[in-house]
Amino acid sequence: MEKIYGVSNWQLTIRRAEDHVEILRAVTCDAKAILPDTLFDLPVTVLGSYALSPMAKPIVGEEIHVSSGGDGEWSNRTLQELTLPSTLTEVQRDIWDAFESSLQFTSLILFIPYIVSITAFTLQDRNRRLREIEDDYDKAMQERLATTRGLISFYDERGELQLSVTKDNLLYIESADNYIYIWYMKGNLPKKLMLRNTLKRTAELLVDTNVMRCHRGYMVNMEQVKVLRREKENFYLELGIEGVKDIPVSKTYGETVLKWLSM
Repeated sequence: MEKIYGVSNWQLTIRRAEDHVEILRAVTCDAKAILPDTLFDLPVTVLGSYALSPMAKPIVGEEIHVSSGGDGEWSNRTLQELTLPSTLTEVQRDIWDAFESSLQFTSLILFIPYIVSITAFTLQDRNRRLREIEDDYDKAMQERLATTRGLISFYDERGELQLSVTKDNLLYIESADNYIYIWYMKGNLPKKLMLRNTLKRTAELLVDTNVMRCHRGYMVNMEQVKVLRREKENFYLELGIEGVKDIPVSKTYGETVLKWLSM
């Protein structure tokens, strides 16, 4: 039996192909064990049927001893936590079924319940994660395209598009706890849309636009500002549109607002 060194102790029966390795049988003496991602510089992509079951019969294949320096009972009966190879693309039998038989076998002998936790990067998980990455990419491209076309898009807390409005028609955004009010022009009249999202999150999404924070509870489209007015110690932004209130400017954001208006 060929011996190599790894992070966990394993007695493996494998089958080597030109571009991958299949694990046909895997037995450990560790309570917490990690199956290797690669063997002989080849990715481990297949885990065979009943490969981890303590009751499985021996399988003909290439025998390998992976050692991390420990020793104990080689049966998988003490195995409590397992990390599967991140390179896996196929599990020929559901891994939970294999461990269920392992648990039943162990319980009959020891009468001690224990929990087995598995971290597995299966093909199904990979496909799901790939779809999520593709969805995020599509959304980012849509946002970039919308910005290029002069549109600003607003999403709710679930990431669903609720409103796209031209830069010229967007007025300001007002915070209302876990909601925001988006004020914009529709025809010649100001309209508002209530959206479940926070002003902080919205500010992060609009960081590359001229819609900026002027107050803890407000963001304003600076291109719509006509007048900066001072009343005693307070400043206000006037948009010059009937039915649209003046927007307060706090000391925290006053310098940033003044700098933008002086450009």
